[in-house]
This record gives sequence, structure tokens and C-alpha cells, in this order.
Amino acid sequence: MAIGIDIVETERIRRILKRHGDKFLDRILSEEEKDYVTKKRRIVESLSGIFAAKEAFIKALGRSVPLKKIRIVHNQGRPLILYENELYRSLSISHEKNYAIAVVLLQSGGNNR
Repeated sequence: MAIGIDIVETERIRRILKRHGDKFLDRILSEEEKDYVTKKRRIVESLSGIFAAKEAFIKALGRSVPLKKIRIVHNQGRPLILYENELYRSLSISHEKNYAIAVVLLQSGGNNR
């Protein structure tokens, strides 16, 4: 079993987004993720949560992969990770005004569905 956790300061993401705009979004998000985030009332908080989830997944995976290859999808409001056509369900994202945090749990033997 592997656990990954990441915390993001939302103000940092706000500054990056202000400075780099769509270039930043294009580097880390799929088209579906961009569509999801831009429809949210609290865009920065949602973006921070997705960023934290991707970083937590990388930590649990134990190797570096491009953020854009990891997709955060939602099923009835529940966040899931889609990576290399595999769905990972053990993801929790939480955010509040100043921080977003994500935790990923990967089971041994590929039993992550």
C-alpha cells in the first residue's frame, strides 16, 4: 500500500494563474478538467484541489509523471483519478479558503478500483 498527500496554498495557485493564465492550465489540465474548473464558482480552490490531487498521486505512485497525464474526473460529485486508462478511487480532496489538500491511497496488486 502506498499513500500520497499534498497540500497547496490557494494564493500561490492564484498568483500562478494570474501570471500565466491559460498557459498554466494547458500545462496541467486536460480539456475536461479545464471545463470542470472554469464552471466552478470558486475556480482557484477547485484548481488547487486538482493540483494537490495530482501531486499526491505522483507521491503515492513513487515516480514522476507529467501532471497532464493524470486526470481528475468526477462521478456523482466524487473525485477519481484516471491514469493510463486505469481508474483509481481512493482519492480525497478538501479545500477551504487558504489551502487545498489531497490524499491518495494506492493498493498493492492493482486493486485500486
